[in-house]
Amino acid sequence: MLGFQLAKLPRVRLAHLPTPLYEAKNLTKELGGPRIFVKRDDLTGLGFGGNKTRILEFIMGDALAKGADVIVTGAGWQSNWCTQVISACRRLGLDVAIYKQAVEDGYDPKDYDGNHLLHFILGAEMVVVGHPWREKAAKAKEKLIEELRSKGMKPYDAGESPYRPIGYANGVLELLTQANELGVKIDYIVHANGSGMTQSGLILGSKALNTNIEVIGISISP
Repeated sequence: MLGFQLAKLPRVRLAHLPTPLYEAKNLTKELGGPRIFVKRDDLTGLGFGGNKTRILEFIMGDALAKGADVIVTGAGWQSNWCTQVISACRRLGLDVAIYKQAVEDGYDPKDYDGNHLLHFILGAEMVVVGHPWREKAAKAKEKLIEELRSKGMKPYDAGESPYRPIGYANGVLELLTQANELGVKIDYIVHANGSGMTQSGLILGSKALNTNIEVIGISISP
């Protein structure tokens, strides 16, 4: 039933799916059980891979369905999310503008390295936001969206999209299909949790499929 409902939603294909499901036999042996499997979502393919690609398939699908021609989003200075958003926009022929949290006041935005270097190479419009982040980011986003609209563009706020959880609801469906083929029952899904987009989708998918899977998110920050 979940698969039929998801098929009705706007979507663009960005990821290399399904990603492999590997059994970590040596780790299982080292820990004395339980059986541990690894879902290789580092191999999704877009912008060096990662979990954001699944999420963006539905967000970008919604953006295109609504006639957007520029995507707006924001995150930390070395954000994987921004790297994947920019990569998706480049693949789909959309413009992209991002607002980024400065590492510290006075940080030189021309000091290119890591994801920040990729953002520059991929040609994203970038606005640097100082501290305090939450207060200034909201104002920076509003100003950026207003400026884009004044130019006759149609911005889409990817960070506020209601489609953010859908990618990993679909991911649970994919995972259970693979597990069933292997004759394996999944009891727990353990993952890294930052913004909550992945965890909300995993919980949504687990509930929608009437499973007893416990979803455990490990925070990436204190």
